[in-house]
Amino acid sequence: MIEFKNVCFSYGEKQVLNDFNLTVNDGERICLFGESGKGKTTVLRLIMGLEKPQSGTVDVNGKVSAVFQEDRLLPFKSVKDNISFVGGENNTDEILSALNLTEEKDEYPSALSGGMARRVSIARALSGKSDIYIFDEPFTGLDGKNIDSAAEIINKITNGKTVVCVLHEKANAAKLGCKIIEL
Repeated sequence: MIEFKNVCFSYGEKQVLNDFNLTVNDGERICLFGESGKGKTTVLRLIMGLEKPQSGTVDVNGKVSAVFQEDRLLPFKSVKDNISFVGGENNTDEILSALNLTEEKDEYPSALSGGMARRVSIARALSGKSDIYIFDEPFTGLDGKNIDSAAEIINKITNGKTVVCVLHEKANAAKLGCKIIEL
């Protein structure tokens, strides 16, 4: 479960969350929508413990795995090693295949296109055995076919788990079976 109680958060003079309340039950799937600067990524960062609220509380029960807005791949590790770095070898080959990355498994991030790097980021997050999955604009740089493949493997691996995401298109939220929350 994730619970925000009367959370306030500001970046300097810019307040992005004011008495924000949200409960995400175990196994629930939500997608945050809103204009830039409305606090969507801040909510994700608070869930992950990368930020602390200035007031109010954020309670998160469970192990969290995330896809950030940036790919954040380790440049000195191959695709396969970037993925197994988080989750071990347990399902790496299955995820690589589902995301059309099998041929790139021995490549390093510098040799990947933007869309390939994005799919590796998704694969890495999915390889960890987590209770909560955070996806901050996971489909950025992907074409329709790769969005569909990514959504399919995300749904398979996160089935029954909590998912909180930020997307720009409501059709993609539907592909992930997410309830839409407007900020």
